[in-house]
Amino acid sequence: MARAGRGRPNKYFTHVKPRFEEIKQLCQTLSEEQVARYIGITPQTWINYKKQYEEFNELIKEAKVVLIKDLKNLLIQRAKGFKYEDIKQIEDDKGNIIKRERIIKSAIPDVASINLLLKNIDKENWSNDPQMLDIKREELKIKKDNSW
Repeated sequence: MARAGRGRPNKYFTHVKPRFEEIKQLCQTLSEEQVARYIGITPQTWINYKKQYEEFNELIKEAKVVLIKDLKNLLIQRAKGFKYEDIKQIEDDKGNIIKRERIIKSAIPDVASINLLLKNIDKENWSNDPQMLDIKREELKIKKDNSW
């Protein structure tokens, strides 16, 4: 077993590396601290391994990129609205299901999601503070005019 500097076993090779795929999946739903504890290492050890092992650091970065992409797609879906399927069950007096119906429902576009997306993808035109946006535009113009 590989050992760390002071003679202790290095859990990277027993608890981390063999579980890369599992760790990547866990990082989709848990914090790094939670994943560290789940796989049996301390959060400080997790941080040290990220610094010491580039392959581990890249795995965590990749997991975060996938998570951000998924969340962005969900946010866009909420902003635009979407259709989804629901099942309606009809029961008799005794609670037995006698019929199931598929129902198509619509989730209307979500104003908060729209607002957040516009402020992040069209910063030049969307802001909570339009006056500040004008001031920043003016500052940029001045900087461009004064540049050599």
